[in-house]
Amino acid sequence: MCSTLQIRLAKDEDQEDINSSFLQHFLQTEPMNVYLKDYKPATPSDFEHAPDFGLTLVAEVIESEDQCKLAGFLICKVCERGTASESNTSFILEEDRAGFEISRLLKELNDEFDVFRMYDVQEAVDLVILGTVPEYRGRSIGFKLCEAAIDLVRVRGYKVIFMDCTSSYSAAIAQKCGMECIGEISYDDYQKKLGERLFVVNSVHTHVRRFVKILNQ
Repeated sequence: MCSTLQIRLAKDEDQEDINSSFLQHFLQTEPMNVYLKDYKPATPSDFEHAPDFGLTLVAEVIESEDQCKLAGFLICKVCERGTASESNTSFILEEDRAGFEISRLLKELNDEFDVFRMYDVQEAVDLVILGTVPEYRGRSIGFKLCEAAIDLVRVRGYKVIFMDCTSSYSAAIAQKCGMECIGEISYDDYQKKLGERLFVVNSVHTHVRRFVKILNQ
């Protein structure tokens, strides 16, 4: 039997696989997240309760009638004005200087390009974490997850969906899904402002970018 890919809503029993993929693949291999690979959570992170959000998706390869393997996941979360799911420093200890500053950079992006203020909405859906298992990369799984999330969010009646992209890979996926870049911050410029170089920026991954798509218009 040939393996097939299916995308579905995450269930409670998917949490262990999501945790494992987040720690082993997302933090270890993504261009900027490599600086967070040894982090010790100060408080629980979004990924630890992903199925509870009701919008989180998993992609799985069905290899047989009774065997499936996680190929990717997309943690999606409804955020409310004033209590948005900010990428902040609460989950990283300050002694992890590079990781701490990357999280502060994401918070700066969130504050400067606030979707609630810019689009005058009370709720928006954040595509928080997109991860693909390395052996399944190159099969457009990230794009398929984002596309499915946009369709789901539209059906649920939300107007605004947004995604913060730390690499050119995720930015390309967002663009392919018809999302618009509403703001960006250069990694080099941020470090110049800090007055110190804490992380090496690959020439391909130059900015953190916020993408938005307006739905139900």
